[in-house]
Amino acid sequence: MKSIILKTALAVVAGASLVSCGDFGDINDNPNKPTSAYTSYLFSSVTRHTPYIWNDERFTSDRTSFYYNPVYLMYPQYIAERQSVQYGTMNLFTGSTIDTYRYVLKNLKDIIDMNTNDATKNEVSVSSFGSNNNQIGVARTLMGYFYLHMTDIFGMIPYTEALQGEANLTPKLDTQEEIYKGVIADMKAAYDQMDASSNLNATYDKIYGGNVAKWKKMNATVRLLAAIKLSDVDPEDGKKWFVEAYNDGAIEDNADNFVYKYYANTDNENPLYSNVVTNGRRDFAPNKAFVDTLNTINDPRRAVYFSKNSNGEYKGIPLGIKQADVAKYNKDNSDFAPAMLAQDAPLTMYSAARVLLVEAEAAVRGWISADAKTLYEKAIAASFTAKGLTYTDDVLQNYLAQDGVKFQGSDDNKIMLIAKQRWINGYFEDGVEAWSDWRRLDYPLIVTGPYAKELSVNHVPYRMPYGSSDRSATPAQYEDADKIQGEDSPNTRVWWDVKDNREE
Repeated sequence: MKSIILKTALAVVAGASLVSCGDFGDINDNPNKPTSAYTSYLFSSVTRHTPYIWNDERFTSDRTSFYYNPVYLMYPQYIAERQSVQYGTMNLFTGSTIDTYRYVLKNLKDIIDMNTNDATKNEVSVSSFGSNNNQIGVARTLMGYFYLHMTDIFGMIPYTEALQGEANLTPKLDTQEEIYKGVIADMKAAYDQMDASSNLNATYDKIYGGNVAKWKKMNATVRLLAAIKLSDVDPEDGKKWFVEAYNDGAIEDNADNFVYKYYANTDNENPLYSNVVTNGRRDFAPNKAFVDTLNTINDPRRAVYFSKNSNGEYKGIPLGIKQADVAKYNKDNSDFAPAMLAQDAPLTMYSAARVLLVEAEAAVRGWISADAKTLYEKAIAASFTAKGLTYTDDVLQNYLAQDGVKFQGSDDNKIMLIAKQRWINGYFEDGVEAWSDWRRLDYPLIVTGPYAKELSVNHVPYRMPYGSSDRSATPAQYEDADKIQGEDSPNTRVWWDVKDNREE
């Protein structure tokens, strides 16, 4: 029995003949077919897990959603604990990739295989969703999205030998540099493969309604955001990849934002609503460092991010406090704004504002021929609009003209201003991207809190350590990874994070 259990665990990451969802049929019906599922169902299942905001890498037992995990909003100082202190010490948590391989990447591989295999590619279970090339291109795009997020979280992960089934039950862990280069090349090929003149079946695409032109923009956006992370470790390749993605055309308009839409029902409701309303919990509140930053510049987005306290103020809670001090800090703090607590509130992964700000950084670095100030100010306007603000041009211009916002100074200062606006815009968007900004650009200046410091936790983790389920599945391969990238610790940096981080 022990050997059977171990073999099953190994097969999870290897992708060995796994049924993607219980209702999708028996994968062994026909040995010549990758699966008997409809590709549209597989795709719909995958897109449900695109928000890297409240999501863990592990699934709930019914496989309908990821486990609740707030750390990717805590690391960049967006939220803090208001009841029981569990996460504030920051160094206590590990993660797992197994379910992402098993239920996300495996489904995407099945979509690709079913659209490639002569025995399945023309069947109604495939053709009803769209053309073979468009399905393959979008699936490859999402594979790149998930692989890049996982490697930015953990560093080395299985990539080149992953999803091979029983042909390889012990896939090696590739370096992050290898993963980046492989993913960028594959995603560029996927971009070229997609044909914007035809669409996917809109019924099963809750993100873009089947619009392939928008998926191409999302593809270019993933590559663009990956490329900018190489600004310190490999600026030559970073610039090359960035220019290629920039020329292909990334998300620069709010109409193209990469957004997951929730519904006003318990089966597919917003995770913040689920936590606060459905489950009756109020574990978290806006973070003091974030709220104070917006207060300093009178940022109008406060009104759509937070509610005011009883004194008519915006007030946050610091991260990393003692349990005994929770009551003291939990007096008259702000809560999340009502719009954020709506059952059907959408979650944005990539926004036009973020892309424009990344392009502004690239312009400052001389990677593209564009006016950084114009991009910066256009990004802030796009953020105001996307967040639902009603504002006049005078409000925008006054905001742009004030100290702490005005685009001025040295190139380093301009990049810090850009990073600051990415942080502000990124509230409840892609938490992993915000965490990556801090690791690469050292902004915001992280305050770990008194309790964390007493436990000798003096910085936000540089990476997430592997979980025991990952290591026990292929221990030799993870030991090899430790030898290459360093100790399996939150103190070990990922490949592109080469600068010292700063603290106040």
